[in-house]
Amino acid sequence: RSSSSITSYLAAAMKLAAAFTSMERKAKPASGGERTRASRGTAVLVEKKRSERERRQRMKALCEKLASLIPKEHFP
Repeated sequence: RSSSSITSYLAAAMKLAAAFTSMERKAKPASGGERTRASRGTAVLVEKKRSERERRQRMKALCEKLASLIPKEHFP
């Protein structure tokens, strides 16, 4: 494998990592976990669950993009 193709793979991986970092900074912070009222506590838990699911979906998409950049001969 030539060094230029390895360099291009690394550059693409670094761009994806930078995009992920940027997305994480833009994401709103999770609400506090303390529950003072039952209805508010339920809403907080539902929001945390939703935001965590979205985070997992973003990570899965980024991992798939990164894996698509790796040549197939490097997979067992």
